Amino acid sequence: MKSRKYILLIILIGINAQVIAQQAPHKSRARFQSINEVGLLEGEKGSAFQLQAINGLDYKSWFAGLGVGLDYYRLRSIPIFIDLRKNFGKGYKNFFVYVDGGLHYPWISDARKDFYGSTYSKGFYSDIGFGYRLMLHGNNAVILSLGYSYKQTQETTNATTCPFYGPCYLTPQKIDYNLNRLSLKLGLAL
Repeated sequence: MKSRKYILLIILIGINAQVIAQQAPHKSRARFQSINEVGLLEGEKGSAFQLQAINGLDYKSWFAGLGVGLDYYRLRSIPIFIDLRKNFGKGYKNFFVYVDGGLHYPWISDARKDFYGSTYSKGFYSDIGFGYRLMLHGNNAVILSLGYSYKQTQETTNATTCPFYGPCYLTPQKIDYNLNRLSLKLGLAL
């Protein structure tokens, strides 16, 4: 009976020593990191879904990378951007701030192009916010962030004008879209 108690005590001490030994990874050199996020966009024009994949370098408390995404807000587009992040705090739980900036490229379905006869220009894309990072085993982490996102584009379409007398004719019409929305994202940093 006593030997079982000693074996159990040794196992518990070993588990405790292993848990204590798991400290935040030493970041004295840059390392590659991939951040993959899924999110919800909420704005004046309703709700929409988004995906993002960001790859870059993590050095000490800084991260810089290039990102690409899929954004379904108002019209489907592909944002391509630079991502900068700063982590605050040490250990397995810390906060961060981030800023993204780049361009987005409209990806309009053929049915929409044919029906409306519109073309959309690429435009400015940005996202700025803060988040919480929970470290997992190794250098992996779960990320939750909240931010403000902006997407700008211009639609060019031909409007039919028919005066009271005379033939009808097409006139080009330009509509600017400045889409402001909140962004809630959940992701993994690997």
